[in-house]
Amino acid sequence: MSLTRRALLAATAALPAASVYAATPRTLTAATRTLDVLGKPATAFSLLGPDGKPGLAFAPGERFSVTFHNDLDESTLLHWHGLTPPPAQDGTPGLSAAAIVAGESAAYRFPLVRPATAWAHPLGLQQQRLLAAPIVVHAPTDAMLREHVVLLADFAFADAAELQAALGTGGGDGEAIAYDAFLANDRSLDDPEIVLAAPGETLRLRIVNAASATGFTIDTGALQARLVAVDGNAVVPLEATRFPLALGQRLDLLLRVAAPGAYPIVAAAEGRMDRAGIVLATRGAPVARLARQADRPGGFLDAGFEKRLAADHRLPAMRPDRSLAIRLDGQTRPYAWTISGDDLNVHAGERVEIAVTNATDRAQPIHLHGHIFEVVGIGEVRMAGALRDTVSVPARATVTLALDADNPGEWLLHSTHLYRLLAGMAAILRYGA
Repeated sequence: MSLTRRALLAATAALPAASVYAATPRTLTAATRTLDVLGKPATAFSLLGPDGKPGLAFAPGERFSVTFHNDLDESTLLHWHGLTPPPAQDGTPGLSAAAIVAGESAAYRFPLVRPATAWAHPLGLQQQRLLAAPIVVHAPTDAMLREHVVLLADFAFADAAELQAALGTGGGDGEAIAYDAFLANDRSLDDPEIVLAAPGETLRLRIVNAASATGFTIDTGALQARLVAVDGNAVVPLEATRFPLALGQRLDLLLRVAAPGAYPIVAAAEGRMDRAGIVLATRGAPVARLARQADRPGGFLDAGFEKRLAADHRLPAMRPDRSLAIRLDGQTRPYAWTISGDDLNVHAGERVEIAVTNATDRAQPIHLHGHIFEVVGIGEVRMAGALRDTVSVPARATVTLALDADNPGEWLLHSTHLYRLLAGMAAILRYGA
């Protein structure tokens, strides 16, 4: 049932020609860039749209019509995390398409069936080198507010393969990755991005956790925030100032800048002293220097916040046609992570429930390709939770997911912790004839 590392690293099928849609064609280009991180030059990757900015945005009702250019000196393949393309265009090595070789291009054409705060990234070590970018699909009401996208990342000057090779060795718990900085839109907190806002203005902040191995807690400080969507799916609005954000997840927050001033929006790294973030500020407001490290480590993510979430519009009520159970296992010495249990075989049109039991001593963020699901249970408690594509399963706990089998194909279910994925924490959901 587990997807092997070899299958993840090697693709076997060519990308078929896609239908031509009436849509505004766009380009997305993978390239190499030089960043200034902590006063030092660093080589990283980028994913730039036709305007030279990271990622892409689509108007309500548009279709995904994108030509991807690989200007790197190595092959790559992008997964559209949070979108639901046909399986041949999903970007999963070994399941959907061959990698795009250096200097080549590929066309992607598929419907955008719902608004989304999504992102593009490869399923490999290139993600650690910052090959990631936001993908926003707007709803008709989005034009009412100005918005800003924040992409969070963990960064190391060391080569990603060296970080991977060090796992399971040395002191600590075997998974303490030696990151040098944590970034929000490519900038550390001691030199943050300043986002100007007018007094009395409300902004929509779309926050994407594009890190490879770090969860965050978002702290809006003096600004009370209204959570309106998770993973791009609308939720019953929730007011708070602290929001957990597991690997691969996204948050849409509304923040009103009531009075002149500078307002840090901080992302505290889980289990670390490190922080990233941006500053919302009115014109002319003094911005105090912010420390990259907090006084205490960031808290560990648990299920408390997830239990408070409810979808704005749930999946249609029905009894499951199929109930499956899987188990997440792993260890750091030797470094190995797995998904076992029932074969994830479904049929088109079924309502499927999957009970995901985490047998490990740490939270496990899990992402399902090609679908959205509803969180319908945590432990023994049934609930009407959020619609998601990525959920954090607490240590020694079970989370139950409900989905409609409406996108036939073969789809990856995997850890969004990059190194656990590459070590084997992956399975395949397959549609039968």
